[in-house]
Amino acid sequence: MNQEQRNQEQSSFAWASLLLSALQCWQFWAIAAVLVLLFGLCWWLRKRSHEPEREEESSGNNVEEEHQEENDDTNDPGRFFEDPIQRPVQNRERDCEAVKNLVQKFIDLFKYEFSKTWYPVVQKAIEVGTAFEGWSPQEVDVTHHLLVSLKPPRGHIFHLEPGPSWPVRNFRIRVELDCTCEMQQRTAETRCFPHDPEEEQRRKEGPNILDDLCTDSYLDVQKTAHWFQKMVRRFWKDLPESATHRLMVLPSDRSCKFRVTQGWEKSLLIELMFGVQEGDSDIFLSSQYTEAAYTPSTIWPETYAVAEMKFFSYIASQAQPDTCHLRCLQLCVSSLLGRDFYIYTLKTVVMHLLTIIPLSRWHKDAFTERLEDIMLYLQRCLNKKGLNHFFIGNDNVPEEIILPLELQTAKWLNLFQHLEHNPDAYEEAWLDFLEVERMNQEQRNQEQSGFAWASLLLSALQCWQFWAIAAVLVLLFGLCWWLRKRSHEPEREEESSGNNVEEEKHGEENNDANDPGRFFEDPIQRPAQNRERDCEAVKNLVQKFIDLFKYEFSNTWYPVVQKAIEVGTAFEGWSPQEVDVTHHLLVSLKPPRGHIFHLEPGPSWPVRNFRIRVELDCTCEMQQRTAETRCFPHDPEEEQRRKEGPNILDDLCTDSYLDVQKTAHWFQKMVRRFWKDLPESATHRLMVLPSDRSCKFRVTQGWEKSLLIELMFGVQEGDSDIFLSSQYTEAAYTPSTIWPETYAVAEMKFFSYIASQAQPDTCHLRCLQLCVSSLLGRDFYIYTLKTVVMHLLTIIPLSRWHKDAFTERLEDIMLYLQRCLNKKGLNHFFIGNDNVPEEIILPLELQTAKWLNLFQHLEHNPDAYEEAWLDFLVLQCWLRKQVLHGH
Repeated sequence: MNQEQRNQEQSSFAWASLLLSALQCWQFWAIAAVLVLLFGLCWWLRKRSHEPEREEESSGNNVEEEHQEENDDTNDPGRFFEDPIQRPVQNRERDCEAVKNLVQKFIDLFKYEFSKTWYPVVQKAIEVGTAFEGWSPQEVDVTHHLLVSLKPPRGHIFHLEPGPSWPVRNFRIRVELDCTCEMQQRTAETRCFPHDPEEEQRRKEGPNILDDLCTDSYLDVQKTAHWFQKMVRRFWKDLPESATHRLMVLPSDRSCKFRVTQGWEKSLLIELMFGVQEGDSDIFLSSQYTEAAYTPSTIWPETYAVAEMKFFSYIASQAQPDTCHLRCLQLCVSSLLGRDFYIYTLKTVVMHLLTIIPLSRWHKDAFTERLEDIMLYLQRCLNKKGLNHFFIGNDNVPEEIILPLELQTAKWLNLFQHLEHNPDAYEEAWLDFLEVERMNQEQRNQEQSGFAWASLLLSALQCWQFWAIAAVLVLLFGLCWWLRKRSHEPEREEESSGNNVEEEKHGEENNDANDPGRFFEDPIQRPAQNRERDCEAVKNLVQKFIDLFKYEFSNTWYPVVQKAIEVGTAFEGWSPQEVDVTHHLLVSLKPPRGHIFHLEPGPSWPVRNFRIRVELDCTCEMQQRTAETRCFPHDPEEEQRRKEGPNILDDLCTDSYLDVQKTAHWFQKMVRRFWKDLPESATHRLMVLPSDRSCKFRVTQGWEKSLLIELMFGVQEGDSDIFLSSQYTEAAYTPSTIWPETYAVAEMKFFSYIASQAQPDTCHLRCLQLCVSSLLGRDFYIYTLKTVVMHLLTIIPLSRWHKDAFTERLEDIMLYLQRCLNKKGLNHFFIGNDNVPEEIILPLELQTAKWLNLFQHLEHNPDAYEEAWLDFLVLQCWLRKQVLHGH
């Protein structure tokens, strides 16, 4: 017995000694850690292999449909909206390929439709801009730009006439008839326009470029853009994509901009610009805006977008795949979103450096050094107030890029020339430079911090204690996770059998009421207090601008700016389901001292349009002067003083009529100038967006906290709630001196009146919001549904609009709309309607007028009537689906 006891003790001692020696060896811990990691990996792979089955069992029919839609992402051409910097490269390439394919289908339809007409010959679209060059800034909504080249139709030629040249050359394109006798090789008779009266008469009788797309024989950008927009809407229904996607043509006077949407978030934003090629070169005259405050519609500025695209393609063909020049450019430009320091400046700097620094030194490991080179080059340019244009007079341009001879032999063009004579612009450029430098420094600090951590980790890996601690931590983590999983299994089983929508709502409605920057959320789901906070922030900001306008122009002969009036869906409380909500405000204008506004009626379809004549007014009696008069008509000195200073007639009028475009550009210019005087400029960025009939701008904090604001201009009709506004008409072309009548203020007052009379749980706004959300991108006018709901609110008692009657009210809306379509008649709500509340003040001529039929055009246009019915059926089907699924 004692011998057995000694044998057992010796055996235990031997095992203990062996274990102790193993514990003192780092290889033991390394092997143990590897075994633990292998065990964890095998368990994770086994868990992944069983996940689809568990998800299928725990989800209902709704989750199956969502899984079916989101399956196989690589084959779904509709998944466009992801972060352009973070998402994989193949996703961006797929988006660009989808854009090219779609635009090519439109181009083919254009060629087929206008092949035998005297309209411009549309060429293949050329991909240009940041999206196709591969360095889109960090924005949620990436715009894909393409340049559509136009050539003159048969029997016509384009003659380019130089215009003002700052900072690039501008041209006007004269369209002239051309003799084609020799080309046609006819001997018996000639068939060209100058020599054949019959052929010329046939040209005049049909649609042609000179009569439809020109102004005084010069090709008109706006008319060309509106022609393109009209045909894109028409061709859309002939494309197979129209069955599964929605098209929304966005307002633009110098391009064709549209959004193609699938579902709610899968979207592509496309902008087609128009260009005329300069000979056989890579330089075009384009429809883009100039940097002047006002760009006439017959001015075509020179663009280098095609040459820039070819330059970056050339660099990609010569450089290694890991070259960092696009990432450098992307990072620098991202820090300038919303600032006036032109993005083209940084692009020019990078292009210069790509021809100076060898491409072998642009590898990804030299990213920080190349950022420093960019900032140093830019700093030197600012110090000497000189940055040379890349394509003008530059011998370093690759031979693959074809330039006109006059650009090759020209002197350098200084892009910073304006800084020499404008101290404010120079100061602002330096501030923007410091902002870019700060952002780049943060990026370098992050990279250096990452390098330090990598070094620390490498040294830790060489120490056996690290492996021991790692193994213990992995075991503890696995044990804690297993215990947590076991404790939550009953809850998860209960949750998976319920409705998944509750989880989404809980996640979205989490307490964010105290975050003042969270503007960008879904307008239907986000809490009402968030929308109210956004609207309040907009009102406060706009009021500050209005106060500065009043102070600056109080003693001038510019229009008197009144308090801005909140209008539109955002302030009415039923914004459609869009990521980016536009807050509309109407800025009322009154004539300056010694002037009057005389309203002259214009064409009236579908609403009344006016022109506003600005006239000088006698103010002698008002001033009560006896010795002398001081009004413009009776005092030559006062009139001379008015002419010498800035005034409304010379600066904002065309032929004595108030000009919408000049007014909009004046407002945009002053908003940029006043921004630096506001305290918000220290923490936010301002981006004034191009618009010819409003002042549209975005105020951004950080990367995603943003407000989109559009200021329209209006002239009040007497003391009523009806205004003449700067908004677009529904015509293909809206002259700059036309001011259509708007009922936006009256509509805002109507919904405010309804809110004051109804219970808090009234569902009329939710009904309107749901109906309009299904029509985003369709031609069935949103204003139609708004009119239907306003009529029903005066017919059905407000007590029957409570939230429990939501489905019944939706059915009433669809039934009312169906009856209107059947009889092709929908009465305007404010014209000739006795049910308008007394709180809304209307001009006498609108109160006594006959009903205005908003569906009158359907009587004479079978295609429009058919399309309206199709939109109605889409709306009806979509609403039934929403109601059926309990949404």
